[in-house]
Amino acid sequence: MLQLYRYSWQPARYAHPAWLAALGFRPRPDWRYGQRPPLDEGLNQALRQRRGTPPLGQALTPRTRRLARLAPMMTAAALGLGLLVLECSDYLLLPAYRQVIGQWLSEEAVWQLFGLCGGKRGVVWAPDQLVERAISLGAAVLARLAVNEPVLYILMILLPPPERALWPKVPGSALIVLEQVLCPPED
Repeated sequence: MLQLYRYSWQPARYAHPAWLAALGFRPRPDWRYGQRPPLDEGLNQALRQRRGTPPLGQALTPRTRRLARLAPMMTAAALGLGLLVLECSDYLLLPAYRQVIGQWLSEEAVWQLFGLCGGKRGVVWAPDQLVERAISLGAAVLARLAVNEPVLYILMILLPPPERALWPKVPGSALIVLEQVLCPPED
């Protein structure tokens, strides 16, 4: 819960670099959060104003707790959802694509996605373009879902800002499967 408040009140510390670029901030390569507190606070304030700060409440439900566990895996979750939106099973089967996807998703996750994938469309992007494009699509899907999920909305700071929210048909179980595969149950 504390980490969610940190994402919410210190978004510049955790923000994907594209969020800072969207504010017009182009840091030098050696810039690090914490080196200049007045600048950090200005960035935090600008991001909070741009994004808003949804109320979290005092306790997390089991569902929001599972969503919060996705934090370190947000990019992988966006990639997985993006691959489902693309509906191309070749991305999940062909070795050149599996190699680049394998840098983000486990073999188990790839097979789970294959089971959910409709496979109705053909290959559109080359392997070196796929991950960035699929993450962008997945982030747009997550942005739509985040409208009704304050925890997910807060975690969206970890992904690039979506250009728009997408409303594609994604299996309802997709996010649940990704949660289970990316964040196995705690023992």
